[in-house]
Amino acid sequence: PNIELSGLSPELLGLPTAAAEPRRLYQGGALSLHWTAADANDDTLVFDVYCRAVGEAAWREVKSGLTDAFLPVDGQSFADGQYVFKVVARDSMSNPAPMAMTGERLTDTIEIDNTAPVVTESAPAVVMSGTAQLSFSATDAASYISRAEYSINAGDWKPIYPADGIADSPTERFVVEVPAGKASAVTIRVFDANGNSGNYRVFVK
Repeated sequence: PNIELSGLSPELLGLPTAAAEPRRLYQGGALSLHWTAADANDDTLVFDVYCRAVGEAAWREVKSGLTDAFLPVDGQSFADGQYVFKVVARDSMSNPAPMAMTGERLTDTIEIDNTAPVVTESAPAVVMSGTAQLSFSATDAASYISRAEYSINAGDWKPIYPADGIADSPTERFVVEVPAGKASAVTIRVFDANGNSGNYRVFVK
């Protein structure tokens, strides 16, 4: 059997045509492994899917005996790390065991990140001229900080930018200025490159 995998997107696992850097997958929702397969004799094909962590020798079976060229995979069931998936096509449904044939393809290396950034207050609030300046740091263990926003008293979320002007590092520092003089709850929400979010709340008087 001849088998090919679709490309990789945040929702799709896939097969590279050349060596590639590890790709990253979003935390939420099901991941989907798609492939196409054909048999020169038009035999009925069934599929087995395996995975292994990078550095491991043994393949672990994810699902066997599939008749559809599609498999949803729960990314949150995996520990953070780099993985490779393998799809094996076999025509054993149409042939006796000695004559059955198989074909297989591997995905590129996929980095799964389910860990949210950690947000902490990096300095005490500074109140001056009716404005409170709040300083926060955000750190992500598996990827990098991609964006942040804040909300006052559960109001609309407003974007904020790192102190260095661009969110592109595992650790970023943010400064937020909010009105002082009345009790307010300020929530900072920070996202990493894979869509995981962490938050921190501070009270301003």
